[in-house]
Amino acid sequence: MASPPPSEGIDPHSEHTPGVLSITTMTSGGMQVHQSWQMCGCTLDDLREALGAPDHELMATGEQAQAAGRAIDAIPGITHFMP
Repeated sequence: MASPPPSEGIDPHSEHTPGVLSITTMTSGGMQVHQSWQMCGCTLDDLREALGAPDHELMATGEQAQAAGRAIDAIPGITHFMP
């Protein structure tokens, strides 16, 4: 599903649900690097189709996701490279 063409002064994505693309890279030393990008939810169906069935999937409320993020941030040694 392609994004609608932008109209002058109107954000074509302003009414769409936001999405996040997350990627985890496993290093040879056993570390994991997690990266994420905020994007318009209208692009996610095309990405899912291109990637196929996920290896892992979970669902959480906003409150649960925030609590999980806080728990991860509290682990000693976690390094954030970007805000």
